[in-house]
Amino acid sequence: MSDGNATGKLAAATEKIKTMENKPFFRLFKPYLDFLDSGKIFSVCYVVMAVVSLLLPIAAIFAAVKIHVFDMGGRVVVGFIFIWLFVILASWIGFQLWWDRKSKVTMVTGSEFVATPIFSQMLQTLGEWLGTFFAVVGVGMGIVALIVLGDYAEMLPGGGIPLILVGPVAGFFTVIFFRFLAEQVRIFVALANNTGAIARNIKKD
Repeated sequence: MSDGNATGKLAAATEKIKTMENKPFFRLFKPYLDFLDSGKIFSVCYVVMAVVSLLLPIAAIFAAVKIHVFDMGGRVVVGFIFIWLFVILASWIGFQLWWDRKSKVTMVTGSEFVATPIFSQMLQTLGEWLGTFFAVVGVGMGIVALIVLGDYAEMLPGGGIPLILVGPVAGFFTVIFFRFLAEQVRIFVALANNTGAIARNIKKD
């Protein structure tokens, strides 16, 4: 009889808890919890990197002011303005790259592992971002060094023609290197998924 009473009380308590869970106080942070479970939190990282990319031209202005570029004469100032335009171009391309990949986050979460595939995609995107920046800004600095700076070209590492050549090459190998790292992470995920599938098949047999 006592066991029956205990079971009845437990069932009543459980039902009461379920009733309380539907009240607004217990569902106050439900949207936040759903956001965490959906995997969309990883999109925030892409948004942050997109914003960082847009802030690079502003950072370049602050750096130029700090080293007194605008006190070095007209040729240097004009050269910096042209280089800054190339920085803006690279930053805008980078922004579009991160923003586009943000919308594809859910496309790489098709396995039981969520963070690892997304980390792999972020590695690849980071390499593409850096590679694009090296190529665009490197070529831009080289062109400005040849056409605008004249004798002041020695202020830039390597000078004009070396920068035009090295920029795209450095960018290309940066993209390749980061993609290689990203693929190593994907290999790990594929192995883990296949191992899990084999284990489940063995259990079924």
